[in-house]
Amino acid sequence: MGASGSQPAESTSLPSAARSPHAPSNMPTQSRAPGQAAKNAQPGQCAPGYIYDFVGGGVPLGPDTLAVGPSQTSGDAMKRATFAGSGLMRYSLEVEICSSRGLRNADWMTLGVGGTSDPYCICQVIGAGKTEFRTKTIDNTVEPVWKEFFNVDDFFEGDVLLFRVYDEDTGKEDDFLGQVELPTCSVLPNGFRGELRLRKTSADGSDSQEAYLTVGVTILDSRHDPTPPPRADTPQLFRVEIQRAVSLRNADWVPGTNISDPYVKCHLRSGDGRTVSGDKASLRTQTIKNSTEPVWDFAGSLSVPKGAALVFEVLDQDLTGSDFLGRAVVKYEQLSSGNFKEDLVLEGSQTNKKARLSVRIATAEIEIERLKRLGAQQEKLGFHEQAQKCYSSVDEIHKDANSYLSADGIENLQALARIAKHLMAFDQSLVHLQEARRVSQLLCRAKSLHFAQLLAEMGCLHFALRDFPRAERAYDESDQTLRQLGFGESEHRATVLAGRAGMDLAQQRPGSALRGYEKAVELRSRAGALRSVEGAALLTNRGTARFSTGDCSGAIHDFLEARSLLQHLGAWPTEDGLELLRNLGLALRKKGDVLDAAAVFQEARRIREQLGTLTTPAGARLLTNFGVAVASLGRWHSALESCEEAWRTAPSGRTGRQFWDATSDL
Repeated sequence: MGASGSQPAESTSLPSAARSPHAPSNMPTQSRAPGQAAKNAQPGQCAPGYIYDFVGGGVPLGPDTLAVGPSQTSGDAMKRATFAGSGLMRYSLEVEICSSRGLRNADWMTLGVGGTSDPYCICQVIGAGKTEFRTKTIDNTVEPVWKEFFNVDDFFEGDVLLFRVYDEDTGKEDDFLGQVELPTCSVLPNGFRGELRLRKTSADGSDSQEAYLTVGVTILDSRHDPTPPPRADTPQLFRVEIQRAVSLRNADWVPGTNISDPYVKCHLRSGDGRTVSGDKASLRTQTIKNSTEPVWDFAGSLSVPKGAALVFEVLDQDLTGSDFLGRAVVKYEQLSSGNFKEDLVLEGSQTNKKARLSVRIATAEIEIERLKRLGAQQEKLGFHEQAQKCYSSVDEIHKDANSYLSADGIENLQALARIAKHLMAFDQSLVHLQEARRVSQLLCRAKSLHFAQLLAEMGCLHFALRDFPRAERAYDESDQTLRQLGFGESEHRATVLAGRAGMDLAQQRPGSALRGYEKAVELRSRAGALRSVEGAALLTNRGTARFSTGDCSGAIHDFLEARSLLQHLGAWPTEDGLELLRNLGLALRKKGDVLDAAAVFQEARRIREQLGTLTTPAGARLLTNFGVAVASLGRWHSALESCEEAWRTAPSGRTGRQFWDATSDL
């Protein structure tokens, strides 16, 4: 894989490896010399030291083994890699798992005995194929060297190579040490060789432990596949809901004591009667204390092979074991509709009245669509907590189904971010957007309008969290992307300019803020997008900037235009609209139109009373403003009464200070 097809430099030479004892029999390791199959491959043209954000940090391994950068695999290059017509390109790859460094010591002082990690690496093809293989385990090291080769015969465009590193343990579950994804655009068309930074490397699942994995990918062959192979025998992912049970036996019945503590176990049984083992092959609900009619509302995913049955067992949890309360079986044929829902009769329940278990079993695809529709409905109705639960379940199913790295996965992450923002959980919203950005980069969507908008929203959240440096970087990156895509004079760029202007205003730079808002208004007006709720917000912000520069007349004009626009759009009143009224009153008072200011404050007060928001800090600020305004008109009793009401509403902090300032003015 050298720059001219020659053998790599000695320092980066990676000799062939014997078959790993852990490799599946259908995935032989490569016995040829590394790089032999890639003599005709074109080298990557990236400069030494190139870093890949979307894979966590790819770096060159030597003077003639540079990693392939995204510029070689985007746009026309990807188009040249495919044939005209329908179907996909199928690639045969040689994947080399070289080494890792900086891993966490997961075995430190285990059972009082000093030690270090025993790492191995699993590589899985995420996409149409189901290929998976693993290296051997290297004992007692945090810098393992595997140098193992594997073949992948069914890698398609859009697939992702997922690498996961574990610490092998005896007698307990292996410890997770980190993972990293390598997307299609990093692999095609020239292969890949580089060092990737692992994510989720710390014991708490964060990225605080800096660890790396070195891999190489060589393209052995490519061919057009008009009809990809059928996946009929591939296990299908189902979402299983275990809802409730009725009429269970009281297995703990003794006069004056407790009753059953039921839980449900679900496992898969193959056509020949054997229990299916492996990942996503069993589920267990929580235990419900003291109930013969428990409600679990539990949901989990099962990967169901063709012909397998789902066996549900209801058990009573005891200190000495579990008592059997009943069993029900759902055959594979019953799942043919993709959406099975029934109250199952529990066999062996030993009750006079039939005991039943309510379950719902749907394919991952059907359940995702159902939850997305339900989440959108709840969000539209303003039930944000319920919508958040729906979108969180979608996120969980995407991860179980390995469809997380997709456009749908990004869309759901943005929905979660939007809901968290509505709930004022800005930190949580930012986490979702950062993950959406990472997945977008993995899918090579970093040069798109969608990505630019995502960056602008991240800038908005950083701004809300008062992290101005990160906000400025996000806005700058969004602005640069929009310009490169030809959206430099669009309403999309107006959003970015308005965000940056807001930062200027927050940092006491009203002149700079005003210039930014004026340009944003100009762009929105030119694009015919000013007469909207977003346009009204922009006019309000420009009015605030004008007010801050002393231009009260200009501010009043903007505030009145924004109010008229919101009323015309049927978006009045809103919380933002009430703040608009308050700002309008302040501008009128500063200009000397005290009577008009008092009338505006009174209007805002009346609306807040109707909405039940007068007893909030924002309502207290409004009451203080009204008190000062009517005091200027000589209505001292009303003024003092309003300021005292503000004090009772929010007697501490900024509003309390406003009260004392107001009463001293009186």
